[in-house]
Amino acid sequence: MTVATSAPRIEGHGAIPMPLLNAAFVLLVVNASFFLALCISHSWIFDEQGRVIPTDFINVWSAGKLALDGRPGLAWDWDIQKQLQVAVLGRNYVGNFAWHYPPPFLFIASLLAHFPYAVAFIGWAATSLMPYLAVMRAIVGRRFGLLLAAAFPAIVANAMVGQNGGSEQLAWALQCAMTSTVAVVTVLLWRSRARYSLKAAALATGTLLMTPYLFLYDMMVLAIPIALLVRIGLADGFQKYELLALACAMLLLLSFPFFEAPVGFGSTLIVAALIARRLPVFRRKGPHVVVSIRRDLGASRSLETVSSAR
Repeated sequence: MTVATSAPRIEGHGAIPMPLLNAAFVLLVVNASFFLALCISHSWIFDEQGRVIPTDFINVWSAGKLALDGRPGLAWDWDIQKQLQVAVLGRNYVGNFAWHYPPPFLFIASLLAHFPYAVAFIGWAATSLMPYLAVMRAIVGRRFGLLLAAAFPAIVANAMVGQNGGSEQLAWALQCAMTSTVAVVTVLLWRSRARYSLKAAALATGTLLMTPYLFLYDMMVLAIPIALLVRIGLADGFQKYELLALACAMLLLLSFPFFEAPVGFGSTLIVAALIARRLPVFRRKGPHVVVSIRRDLGASRSLETVSSAR
């Protein structure tokens, strides 16, 4: 009988690998520099002539304005809403930032519309950032989660993700196949005995894979499974390939402005593969004894002893 024993480990108290810490810090600097460049170049909120730049937030503010004027139903009349948007922007623009949201969101939109456009824009961005940071901190289980949250590439992105070739019929056929596969795998995983953090990571990743189209800012959802994988890695140790794979996923998102390709889809597939590799069915079985104190999401702290022999 061969026995290998690892020392007890307490989740949330393992050392953060220096490559992971350094990479997160570099990405944070990149995000901060990009945001500063947007401000200096008059590419955020107002342009060089002082005019409001058309972005998605204009549909939120204009819908809220219609609600305050006693005409909330007109928010779903895209022609009327665009007329109001043009009046606010002081110019016309190609396309339409239409209001797609359910009626309850008008409460938030109307609250924002009480303020001038720029104040509402900055307030909305700052306020919505707080719960995101708090959730990432809670998922990772330590303050490093704040750095990881701020380092995520999509945090300052406002661009579309996902362009593909082929006919529309082929695209929908592939999408239906992907959606069906992900749905079946997710249900089976949640009915299994896999750890909760892996189930949660798979659910968030599967949501991205099942969506027909995404904008780059929608890729913020991918921060959740990445944070869960980091939490697991800090508790159990990282596999040799995991940090490199996570770095590749981040770099793909950073590369989007330079390539007209579905890089977000590639990042999601990488994260999905890392989750799958952590599942018990893909783990190598061998004689070992592991004693660890682990605290998983949704479970109380427990002492687990796993042993095998031959």
